[in-house]
Amino acid sequence: MTDLIIDDFLKRGKTHFICEDYIISGIDPIPYIILSDGCSSSKNTDTGSRILTFASRLYLFEKGINPDTDYFEMGKCIINRSEHIAKLMGIELFSLDATLIISYLFENKVHIKIYGDGIIILLHNDGKVSFIKIDFEKNAPYYLSYLIDEDRKKIYDEAVLFKFIGEKKTKSQDKTEFVFSPSDYRSILIASDGVDSFIDKSGNKCDLNMILKEFTAFKNTNGYFIKRRAKRAIDEFEKSGIIHFDDIALGGFIFNRE
Repeated sequence: MTDLIIDDFLKRGKTHFICEDYIISGIDPIPYIILSDGCSSSKNTDTGSRILTFASRLYLFEKGINPDTDYFEMGKCIINRSEHIAKLMGIELFSLDATLIISYLFENKVHIKIYGDGIIILLHNDGKVSFIKIDFEKNAPYYLSYLIDEDRKKIYDEAVLFKFIGEKKTKSQDKTEFVFSPSDYRSILIASDGVDSFIDKSGNKCDLNMILKEFTAFKNTNGYFIKRRAKRAIDEFEKSGIIHFDDIALGGFIFNRE
C-alpha cells in the first residue's frame, strides 16, 4: 500500500527584490504540482507566473486529463486563458514571459509537461538522486507567451533546447514531456532553475548533484516534507557561505510504502 504525500516550497533569491517564481499543489481534481518561473527582464512576471499556474489548474478542472492529452493543445489553452486574464487586469502581456511546469498523477503514472526550462529530480528507491535539466541555447528559454505574439512566435518555433540527464547533454526541438512510474521512485519532484543558482563564498558555482542530494535528504516524509527539508538545507548552506541568487520553486510527490 502506498501513501501519497504532496508538498511544495518557494523562496526568493538573494539578488531579487521580489519573488518571480510561484508554485501550487493539491489533490483535486487529480494530484498535481504546478510551478512557473517569471523572466527577470520582463515587467510584472511575478503576477504573470501566478496567472499561469492558476490557469493551468483550471485547465485540469475544466478539460480533465486523459492518456491522449496533447502537450501543444494544453499549452495553447493555458496561454490563451492567461492572456485574457492579463488583459482584464490591465497588465502588459510581457508579464506572461515565464516558464511553466505541470506535474500530475494520472492512472498510476506521473506526467510532467515543461514549457520552458526547469529541472526534474528523481529520488530512486535505493536512495540515489538523479535529475533531468531542461536548458536553452543562449540561456533564452521559450515562453508560451510567444504564441500570442506573432512577432515573437518565430522565437518559439526556432527555440533549441538542451536536455541534461546527469552529465549527458542532448539537443532537441521536440516537445518536453515525461512519464514516470511511481513504483520506480521514492519521490518525484519538479523545480525551477533557481536550485542550480547556488554559489559558494568565493563566487564559484556549486555542483547541482550536491545541492539536490541535500534537498532530497528526507527524514520525516509526512506532512510538509519538502518545506522542512528545503529550509534546513538552505540554512546549512548559508552557514557555509553558500547562497542561491535566483528564486527557488520546488514541489513533488513522495510515495510512502508500507
